[in-house]
Amino acid sequence: MSRIRRAAGLARSLLVYHAIPGRQRRLRRLYRRFVSAGDLVFDLGAHVGNRTRALRALGCRVVALEPQPDCARVLRALFSRSPGVTVVESAVAAAGGRVRLTINERYPTLSTAADGWRAERERDPRFADVRWDHALTVPATTLDGLIERFGEPAFVKIDVEGGEPDALAGLGRPLASLSFEYLPGALSAVRACVRRLARLGTYRYNWSPGETFELAAEEWLTGDGLVAALAATAAARRSSGDVYARREAGSGTGAARPAPDRQAVGDPHAPRSRAFSSTFSGPRSEDGRRPARLPGDRTRAPMTIRFDRAQVQRYYDRHTAAFLRYGQGGGAGAIHRAVWGPGVETRAAAFHYVEDRIAEQIDGLPGAAEPTVVDLGCGVGGSLLHLAARLPIRGVGVTLSPVQARLAAERIRDAGLDGRIRCVAGDYADPGLDLPAADLAYAIESFVHGPDPTAFFAQCARVVRPGGLLMVCDDVLRPARGRRARRAVDRFRRGWRV
Repeated sequence: MSRIRRAAGLARSLLVYHAIPGRQRRLRRLYRRFVSAGDLVFDLGAHVGNRTRALRALGCRVVALEPQPDCARVLRALFSRSPGVTVVESAVAAAGGRVRLTINERYPTLSTAADGWRAERERDPRFADVRWDHALTVPATTLDGLIERFGEPAFVKIDVEGGEPDALAGLGRPLASLSFEYLPGALSAVRACVRRLARLGTYRYNWSPGETFELAAEEWLTGDGLVAALAATAAARRSSGDVYARREAGSGTGAARPAPDRQAVGDPHAPRSRAFSSTFSGPRSEDGRRPARLPGDRTRAPMTIRFDRAQVQRYYDRHTAAFLRYGQGGGAGAIHRAVWGPGVETRAAAFHYVEDRIAEQIDGLPGAAEPTVVDLGCGVGGSLLHLAARLPIRGVGVTLSPVQARLAAERIRDAGLDGRIRCVAGDYADPGLDLPAADLAYAIESFVHGPDPTAFFAQCARVVRPGGLLMVCDDVLRPARGRRARRAVDRFRRGWRV
């Protein structure tokens, strides 16, 4: 009987959440306010994947978290051919470990790990026909744990049946935007979520009643304004819905852009593109200022504001997977641009042009049978792997991004080179970073990310042994002279808006 109830409950969920005409279209229209193609999104409490489906249709990379074994199996079956969806069979909580999950077989969407929430629903006449059948012990993770594993998301959807405050309690940083469920008569949970987010940054709120997938308030509200609106509005008192939280730019401990103004990430390998340059148009500063113009330059204003390590880390944590998947050099682990130098005739050769110039210098080093190489800004280790496959080197790469360091370790291990090269997460300008004395150090399109050129070269002086070499490959911009030159420069940098 239990198996029949479970099958019937899953079938009901699939019909309700996937078969009603127009729902997916409305969901996509709503989520376009918060995400762009290539963004990383967490769907916490994915159930049978209707939100994951809509977000994936928008080109997002989705981590779908679901603790119920039956629903997790459905998710894996639905998205088995979608490489942009990762299904994690786990609950989300204030702390990692294991939690007790009570299962509702007839209405699996009401299964919950929040015992207090379940007890309140059992006393609510609107839930008179709802019964929780049995309990399971399931793994639990935190939002911070998911971020460490997958990177910082552009948007998080939280629908975990009363566990929303606990989910946010496991978050230690502000995020650009998120949503969480509300229930009629349960505004204490909404207040708890608002209080938690206020500790992380300054947020504005809106809400979507029922399954309308439309924002109800014409203007974004403060936390108090949200609670007042939910208490006073008939639609909110009648049915559940979702609260949407959007972080104000410049608040909290990191930078976030306003959700409605999301811009798609460009191809990092396109000849016109460049990001985070100290002289190119790219991300705005914390206060949103546009950079000043160079004398005599009538193109769009070049960037004169440098970006702190947290901004660079978040950028690459968020977008590296998209670069590798959609970028033209992703198969080789190349996140830098292709360079069509003398004699280059293929795209593969263009992506390795700079590395091959480095290899020539390594091959000409006197002395050491196994030269030591340090990559200052190693990405996912593509350059080190290319060099180590051709030369008897030992090397260390440094990246600000823990996501990149993890991917690099996997690539190095798969190549069987983990005994000779490695990549670590850290700041390449940190004098306390444990780096070996290098016969050659190089920085490929990473020098521009450093907030202090003096600190960068001081670190190079410490790392490179006397008589060793330092190679820096990066872009610089001189004031464009003439209309044709200005037009070419403007086209080159137009591809990036972060």
